[in-house]
Amino acid sequence: AIHVRLRRSPEADAGLATLSVHDSTSGALIGDKTSVPIATGFKYVQDRMQQVIDEYTATSGTSTTPLPPSSSSSSSSSASPGSGVVREVMLVLEVKHPNVPSIDLIDLPGLTTYPESKAAEIRNILQHQVRLDNQTGGHALYLAVVPAGGDVRPNTNSAMAFIEREGLTSRTFGVFSKVDQVNDTDLLRALITGGDTADGESAKDMGAVTLTKGWIASML
Repeated sequence: AIHVRLRRSPEADAGLATLSVHDSTSGALIGDKTSVPIATGFKYVQDRMQQVIDEYTATSGTSTTPLPPSSSSSSSSSASPGSGVVREVMLVLEVKHPNVPSIDLIDLPGLTTYPESKAAEIRNILQHQVRLDNQTGGHALYLAVVPAGGDVRPNTNSAMAFIEREGLTSRTFGVFSKVDQVNDTDLLRALITGGDTADGESAKDMGAVTLTKGWIASML
């Protein structure tokens, strides 16, 4: 997971952020913190994440910055072979800026069904995050993304299935992505608003999922 910690700070250097790697269970810092430019911070996060994956899945001890797995883990390995998912560590990007709210954002890996090793790792990560939130009062809000292109039916989407299974529909915002690629704008309108289509078909019959926080549309 990638944690982005925004903190409003009038005296902060508005051009720099801090990137670090932590044990996902204890929160302990692994290695040193690195200053990165905010404007291209995403690239540094991508590169560091790939480095973490490579180090954890490497079969030889040639890593220059080894990241030891957490001793508290019940698993003997931090990543399933070939899964490309590491659950033992998290990346933390700290952004102090005069023009941001003080809020924590967590970017979790997207659900998948294949390969099964990767699907299982991702489910474990998401369920662990939900459990942690519930243990601390259940204050988190969730953002679930459903691609609008092709056969768009939220009730068949794996992210929405997870949200419903975990009882998170009252704390989730739904996002239809890539709406510029949608084939049926009337259907999309029904799925967002919950109203009937122009042909009189109900949103529920078309695959709508009701979220207390509602749905929005994005071209991203």
